[in-house]
Amino acid sequence: MKQIAAKVVLLMTFVFGLTVAGYSQQPLLKADVPFDFTAGAKSFPAGQYQVIRISPQVLSLRGEDNSFVTTFVTEPVSMSMSHNNPKLRFKNVGGQYILTEIWPENASSGYELLVTKPLNIIAQTPSVEGQPLTSTYVGK
Repeated sequence: MKQIAAKVVLLMTFVFGLTVAGYSQQPLLKADVPFDFTAGAKSFPAGQYQVIRISPQVLSLRGEDNSFVTTFVTEPVSMSMSHNNPKLRFKNVGGQYILTEIWPENASSGYELLVTKPLNIIAQTPSVEGQPLTSTYVGK
């Protein structure tokens, strides 16, 4: 009896694992991006892309041939209304398009990419006796 119960539990675990693996590999959306863009720290050419959910807040961007391109961590975002069609939302900064949000079809919640912001760095030169402290601004 214990062997049968163990086999049933093992079979259920296997089926659950296949279901989760299959679910996580379903594309959230497919998009034809007509311009070069950046996602995370990487740049990509214009083309067809798929967004795949790896885990609840981790998404993968894949090329048109389903090749692995990059993976990024997201934060959930929501709206009171659902989107009728899937969307990739970009921000145009200085002529460079940056992927900022992903909205699946018929969803009131989406994914916001954790975008690294440029750091403003101030370097200080130690004062020499009798001379004032000087600062140099580096960055945007």
